[in-house]
Amino acid sequence: MKYLPITIIALVFLLVPISVSAFDEPSFMKSTDSLLEEFYYLTEERKELQYSDLPSNYETGVELIRVDEFDRDNGAYQLVFWHWVKIHEKDDPTNFVHDQPSFHYVNADHVDFSEIHVERHYFEQKVMGHFHGPLDFKDFPFERLGLKIIIEPSTHDEIGDEEHLDIEPSHKDTSQVNFVLDPKSGIGPDATVPGFSLGEFFLEKSKHTHEGIEHQVYSRVTATFTIDRSYTGSFFTAILPTLMITGLALLTFFIPQNFTPRIYLTAPLLLALVYLHRAVINEIPDVGYATLFDNIMVINYTVFVIAITSLAIQMRYSVIHNDSQKESKINKTMLLLIPVVVSIEIAVIWILR
Repeated sequence: MKYLPITIIALVFLLVPISVSAFDEPSFMKSTDSLLEEFYYLTEERKELQYSDLPSNYETGVELIRVDEFDRDNGAYQLVFWHWVKIHEKDDPTNFVHDQPSFHYVNADHVDFSEIHVERHYFEQKVMGHFHGPLDFKDFPFERLGLKIIIEPSTHDEIGDEEHLDIEPSHKDTSQVNFVLDPKSGIGPDATVPGFSLGEFFLEKSKHTHEGIEHQVYSRVTATFTIDRSYTGSFFTAILPTLMITGLALLTFFIPQNFTPRIYLTAPLLLALVYLHRAVINEIPDVGYATLFDNIMVINYTVFVIAITSLAIQMRYSVIHNDSQKESKINKTMLLLIPVVVSIEIAVIWILR
């Protein structure tokens, strides 16, 4: 009996490993698990091969938040907007969680990102950047300016991103990205721009080939936000003063035959009109074409030319011929000539524009 405890302990140590091994999986089950793992691996591999030569369709969209700065002289503007991309194909192997997409904002000098939201097939970020582009002032002071955001796909290597260098991107070649326009893009309800009102929004897709890069065709998206001047404000600050000065010049046709006050009235008004022209046009940068305001000023200058010409002819007849009836006839003829000439100028300007 004294060896009974020792015997029990020895049996326990012998039986426990046997009982545990009895619950081990049979060999055929182990082989089944390995086959399943290999099947899933081959399925994923085949899926990647299936999409390796096909571009991923990035449905991309932009929503403007605000315009912080607007420099008309240099054609520069600072924008804050949301930019997102999403993939609707469930079988697409792209995973934004492991490899965040990169984008090249073509017309931006400096760009910052914040509030990034990432899912497997969805990526969204807030973009703050300094952009630049050509501005069209042909319709000044009623111009409508287009602020553009040009977006192309990029890679981490192109932008110098060192955060994800240890991850192999699913689509390293930018030609394997195809942008699709998201109809939900637009202008945010609280978007503002100093001194202007926001107008329309356009989202366009195109293909762009970079010079010097052989067979590199990029899918490009261009978002355009238009900003407008207040028509009422532009009329009262630019157009109405010129009309008032020109209207005063027409009074010279109704002053009796006294040339001294007519000269004193016409000359200062012409100088005031020239000064006003320069003051208003200085609101925009120097351009190599005539704006709408320039064309309007040409019409005003024409009225002054007719008024001064009429005054000079009448003075000649008064001094040389002393014919008051002829002077009156010239005055009426020149007055009636003004609407005819102005109408012709308006028609020519309309056709040329």
